[in-house]
Amino acid sequence: MGFDDSRTTGARLGTKVKVSRWKSHPTYRWRVSYIEGGKYRQKGFKTEKLADKWAKKRGQESVEFGSSTNLTVAERSAVIDSREKLERIGLSLPEAIEFAVRYHERTATSTSVKNLIAEVLQTRANVGLSDSHLDGLAKRLGRFEKMFGNESVAHIEKSQVEKWLHGLAKDFHPRTVNHHRTALVLALNEAIEWGYIDKNPALRVKPMKVVEADTEVLTVAQAIELLEKAEESIRPAFAIGLFAGIRDAEIKKLDWSDIDFETCAIHVRGINAKSAKNRHVEMSDNLRKWIQLLAKKSGPVWPRNGRALHDQAKLKSGFSNPETLSEKQKEERDDWRRWPNNGLRHSYASYHLAFHQDVARLALNMGHQDASQIFAHYRALVTQKAAVSYWGILPAPVSS
Repeated sequence: MGFDDSRTTGARLGTKVKVSRWKSHPTYRWRVSYIEGGKYRQKGFKTEKLADKWAKKRGQESVEFGSSTNLTVAERSAVIDSREKLERIGLSLPEAIEFAVRYHERTATSTSVKNLIAEVLQTRANVGLSDSHLDGLAKRLGRFEKMFGNESVAHIEKSQVEKWLHGLAKDFHPRTVNHHRTALVLALNEAIEWGYIDKNPALRVKPMKVVEADTEVLTVAQAIELLEKAEESIRPAFAIGLFAGIRDAEIKKLDWSDIDFETCAIHVRGINAKSAKNRHVEMSDNLRKWIQLLAKKSGPVWPRNGRALHDQAKLKSGFSNPETLSEKQKEERDDWRRWPNNGLRHSYASYHLAFHQDVARLALNMGHQDASQIFAHYRALVTQKAAVSYWGILPAPVSS
């Protein structure tokens, strides 16, 4: 076959590339002839410019890869076409191939975000971590699963984690957002240990800045309103939180048999305590009066539908957090007060310290190892006058 206006790229057999007119083809006016796998091949182009450009790159590839390569014309075309794109992002072809191979290898040996979270929770349940710990971890990781549950853990990137955390910041305090980050770091560290990923993208996301403020407490009026608005079955839980400072998670595991009205003490069992140690918390006179009329010989202090009743009482008192409000509730009023973080326990500590002026006694009741946290968070937050009123909060007299 003859070639008109032919040009040859390459000098040795196997790298020779010719550009010529293609007079007989119904679509293409130019063609590139070359050798691949010991055979002559040709590729058509509509313009001479396109044919020259492809021929030049094909010739370069032939020199670099040699004439013995088994690359098909489609594969060579892909290499040539991809080179410009890779150059724009600073990657060489070998680097891109290595990245692609690693990407698919990780995908093949990885698991979904949903499965990872289930494994993390099960592992922690197996070693006997508390229900409250597992519930908190499940809620935080559950929010991540809601967005990325079906994605492979190997494909999760820093930008996705960052976007998720910044989205949480619309409804949560920065400290709470950081708790979500910590939970995700923990889960992805496990993913590394189990061979699902090589690096933890969550570690590359900086924690949110938390500006420390005074510990928030309920006013005397707010404490009274909360107790009055609470349903009878949940009222003891509020009273124990306000006047004994026992954590919500610990109250949920209290049994009425743990409350001794003769010695005026509440026994927090080590199995239920955050510190995993037993402790006795003294009952104030007003606490005893609030719960004695509702007390039982045994059975859980926290009612079966306690969470709903707890939230209901706070709503009735004008307290809520943005994430617990429905759109309808947000429209109904714009003066919702954010529920203070650990509001009941912090109120107890602040008013107890102001009234009794006994740091060691307070630390013992709260289950702290020393007084450092007391001095750091609860000094001088309330006046002694307010404390007198607080410890004088009593239930309304029972009508005879």
